[in-house]
Amino acid sequence: MTNDRIRWGILGTATIARQMVMPGMQQAEGAVIQAVASRDADKALELANMFEVPGVYGSYEALLEDPDIDAVYIPLPNHLHRPWTIKAAQAGKHVLCEKPLAITAAECDEMMEACEKNGVLLMEGFMYCLHPQVQILMELLDKGIIGDVTMIRGSFSFPMEPGENIRLEANFGGGSLMDVGCYPIHLANLVFRQAPERVQATVIWEGGVDLTAAGILHYSNDRLAIIDSSFAMWDRQEVELVGNLGRIRLTRPWRADNFDTDVIVESAEGCETHKVASSNPYKLEIEHFQDCMVDRRQPLPSPEKGKDVVRTIQALFEAARSGRDVAMED
Repeated sequence: MTNDRIRWGILGTATIARQMVMPGMQQAEGAVIQAVASRDADKALELANMFEVPGVYGSYEALLEDPDIDAVYIPLPNHLHRPWTIKAAQAGKHVLCEKPLAITAAECDEMMEACEKNGVLLMEGFMYCLHPQVQILMELLDKGIIGDVTMIRGSFSFPMEPGENIRLEANFGGGSLMDVGCYPIHLANLVFRQAPERVQATVIWEGGVDLTAAGILHYSNDRLAIIDSSFAMWDRQEVELVGNLGRIRLTRPWRADNFDTDVIVESAEGCETHKVASSNPYKLEIEHFQDCMVDRRQPLPSPEKGKDVVRTIQALFEAARSGRDVAMED
């Protein structure tokens, strides 16, 4: 690894790697896609040819043994985040792991401990919070333009195509909360600067996973976040932050991708729209993590924030199954 060149390995051929993250890597300054790996060698070769990647491996272990790899990106199913993050850390590779960080808070702890022990960085792939619109949002909140934020409403849903899908597999850590509900939870924790103290939830289950989920997150000082997620509803992503002096809305909060977006402020002074030019959040994610590798500083969002999201999801599941409020556990 040098200050101007980070060599990446990709563990798996998931759609998000192929369509989003690897194109972002190609745009990112200093990023080099050095190798790809799959348990299916033909899939690895196909992906490598698509992006003109020199290294092709028929196993994840073989890629981790490559001394020319500085960092790995893990887009594997949720239940594989923990084992392959730990193995990558033991191989001395920095790790960018897709969200959610893991299935349980205990798994998050193991991953963080392994990375710290082996002197490598761990970053969770919540690319949305590196988009300029979120930076604008946080600046407006810091200025107190809508006063004290006491309510956040966040939604993320899409109708899933029929057929087999790993996101509907209970043993793989599937379900709408893990896949898309984690975004509004993450933002609420980011804005309120803490995890919730207790939660309430209702879930529509299908095949052991939450097809649709709705939750109320209770924070200190009577602050609330109301979130919902679904694989059975219209494609929508929304967030509204309400204070005593106004409210702020983002038009594409979670998957801005390469779209122009708006940060809309409504208050007694009227309505003001902050136009945000298109920007690739995956490119920004890669460049941020690479800067952190070079400078040896903690990337944002921190894995501790990722653990808080997983803790919250675990509490929401318990609340839905028990039909009662659930206090968050450390």
